[in-house]
Amino acid sequence: MRKQLHALSILVLAIVLSTPLHAQSDKKVNHSVQIRVLSVDYATLNSDLNAESVLFVPNGVEFSYTNTINDRFAFSLPLKYHRASISENQISKSVYSADALAKYMFYQENRKLIPYLVLGGGLVYEEDASTHVQLPAGFGLNYMIGSHSMISLESQYRHSMVDLRNNLQIALGVSFSVGKVIEEDFAVDPLEMTAKDVVVDSKEEEEMTKPVFVDQRSVIESELNDQEEETEEVLEKEDVILEVDIDESLVDTDKDGVVDDLDECPNMPGPASKNGCPIQDEDKDGIEDFEDDCPAVAGLKALGGCPDADGDGVKDSEDACPDIAGPIDGCPDADDDMDGIPNSLDKCPTMAGVAEHMGCPEMKKEEKSMLKLAADNIQFEFGKAHLKSVSYETLDQIADLLKKYPEFELEIVGHTDDVGRKQSNMELSLDRATSCMDYLVSRKIDASRIKVLAEGELKPVGTNDTEAGREQNRRVEFNIIGQ
Repeated sequence: MRKQLHALSILVLAIVLSTPLHAQSDKKVNHSVQIRVLSVDYATLNSDLNAESVLFVPNGVEFSYTNTINDRFAFSLPLKYHRASISENQISKSVYSADALAKYMFYQENRKLIPYLVLGGGLVYEEDASTHVQLPAGFGLNYMIGSHSMISLESQYRHSMVDLRNNLQIALGVSFSVGKVIEEDFAVDPLEMTAKDVVVDSKEEEEMTKPVFVDQRSVIESELNDQEEETEEVLEKEDVILEVDIDESLVDTDKDGVVDDLDECPNMPGPASKNGCPIQDEDKDGIEDFEDDCPAVAGLKALGGCPDADGDGVKDSEDACPDIAGPIDGCPDADDDMDGIPNSLDKCPTMAGVAEHMGCPEMKKEEKSMLKLAADNIQFEFGKAHLKSVSYETLDQIADLLKKYPEFELEIVGHTDDVGRKQSNMELSLDRATSCMDYLVSRKIDASRIKVLAEGELKPVGTNDTEAGREQNRRVEFNIIGQ
């Protein structure tokens, strides 16, 4: 990999040397792309990380796009890749990142060297690890080598949102302008005007000062035409007024204040709000017939004008039990196990229980004690999620308990001590809880009855300062939901 990066560095320098050089001009390009060799170092900022310092040693590459808003501000979208030995087993891994950066440039006209500051944020993905956020800040230098190219040097300090990932980065490469070139306008210096310019201006001034002769006959004809056009406009307005007077005299047959042309019921008086038609409410329930789903029977507005004899919120025409209130199609809720708790609220509808356990029966004391002791009998291979065979007997007892109470659900919670990284401990606790669930599923327990949670090192039951305490914290707990 290092040989490939050195080869890429030589290629970048070759591109720079082959780029045509231009003097500063009046052309401006707002868009540019950058290609840079990258050096990323983790060891300098993380003394606890067993890694070698590689600052100033190429180990990655960067491609980015920059939009220059004005002479002071710009923003960039860089994509980066590098290799680093930052895993616990010291095996080199690939790291990818995508940033969004804001730049403030200290630009001065006719200067080739342009310093700038950079600030932003980015997402970083490590091979075989989850994505995390880093916040970069730094400074850089751009050196113009032509009107469309420059050499770019940038250094960053990147603060990571996870442990042992703060790092320093140095990037060196080239930047090329792309897109449409805009010609900027410049004012003409009066001292640089030629004699030809002066002659042209003199002629223009002479044309402007020539006397203008007006034909009086043409002026009189124009005024007469304007007067004729004004007379025609007045006559047209009078015609419109006459037409309006005629429209206001339209007939109103039923004398309800709504003219026949606008009256939907011209022979029956009614309010204007009903377009001249009378209000009709056959069942006298306050709901007009055209809005009443049951116009012949008085009812409730909330039910579209239909009645509800038992008051359960279900209209009688759709109520399976119109004379008995109930929540299920208008009928009372069933109680199959006769424990006084309806099926809709009963967690165990086929087993008589108590309200404190949502309709499920109370477990025996020895069964609850077995669940509490189960955490002490579940063992795994060191640092792994693989179950030891001594754990099978305890898990078999839990499976038999779930078969005895088929309506119960089980919650499995994994815990670890605080040795190692928090993220790794969280993943290990989840894997161990999942291993217990997989074993119970193999014993014919429906996976939908099992809920798996991971707490990692967040909820210790003993001190992590001693081996005995850490052993207590490495556990898997079993809880029957509702007990």
